[in-house]
Amino acid sequence: MSETTTELATPKYIYTSDRVDLSQPRKRQTGSPFFHHLPQDIRDRIYTFLLVSEVTIRWPSGKFHHNLAPAFLRTCRQAYDEAGPILYKRNVYDFLHPSDCAVFRATKDRNYASQVEELTFRIRDTDFAQLWHRYFQTTDPVWSFAANLPNLKNLLVVLQCSWWNARRLPEENLKDWHRIPELKQLCLTMQNVNQVHVTVMCRARIPQEHFDFLKRTYASDMDESAPTNNILYNLCETRMQSPGSKMHEIDVLLELLSPKDVPLYSDA
Repeated sequence: MSETTTELATPKYIYTSDRVDLSQPRKRQTGSPFFHHLPQDIRDRIYTFLLVSEVTIRWPSGKFHHNLAPAFLRTCRQAYDEAGPILYKRNVYDFLHPSDCAVFRATKDRNYASQVEELTFRIRDTDFAQLWHRYFQTTDPVWSFAANLPNLKNLLVVLQCSWWNARRLPEENLKDWHRIPELKQLCLTMQNVNQVHVTVMCRARIPQEHFDFLKRTYASDMDESAPTNNILYNLCETRMQSPGSKMHEIDVLLELLSPKDVPLYSDA
């Protein structure tokens, strides 16, 4: 396994805090050559270029470093009708708090914000029981997973854990990742999430010496997932903001095949 992370393990992010009002434009273009001379497939390509990012969009953020042009939707009613769904259905959004979903749907375009199909949740293990568990389970019409994301198809949950013990041997830590109580609770909670393909990434920071040991000993075996329980290990090395400083991590990927088939855990 390479010592650098895969795009899935440490996705690049663009930050967006655009405040463009994406409510419906008042006028429809009736004589624009853009609509009358360009076929729909060409227009869709243009919309994709303007509105679809190649990297995950973390929302919200105070930074404004993105390459999208959502203001295009304000040009006319037809542009809004054709391109609006592309902005929300074709991008992958990243939320850090359960309330982000409700706020996103309430403050963005209400017609299309609910059409998000692919999403990442970044959850700290210390926050799951108090914040996220209720969000997944509740049926509240304003603040709930089911209400805020009715069209979601793919969900990646990055569970940031503190299970790794620097005083234990690396191989002992590696064997005990499934004992994390928050991971078990998360997997069991996912049983109630219907019609969504769920992938759980359990992530922990590890010491330098453990990273080096795992890279030497297990890296060649970490590239393939175990077919019996769909587990994939990723060994990660991520550069931090300070020059020369690195953060070493290990990821455990769990692909939950269906809500009724959660690996490793049961209600018993």
